[in-house]
Amino acid sequence: RNLVDLVGSCTHPVKFLFSSSISAAQAWGPSKGSVPEEVLLNPDVAIGTGYGESKYVVERVSSHSDSVFGTTLSCGFLIRSC
Repeated sequence: RNLVDLVGSCTHPVKFLFSSSISAAQAWGPSKGSVPEEVLLNPDVAIGTGYGESKYVVERVSSHSDSVFGTTLSCGFLIRSC
């Protein structure tokens, strides 16, 4: 939250780029299909490890800030593991 507040307090335009993870939706059930490419509103999808929960929180905080132009990237979708 402090980083979002800092970016929001800048007098010149600042972009906030956050590298997220599929872990932000670690409790997403396979019966629901693919995880959507958007910030999920239900916090239950992040329950599991603190890592995924923290990614979820930053996605939600940055998406709710009126003073921050932010972008969230889920790098797992961009880079395939071998």
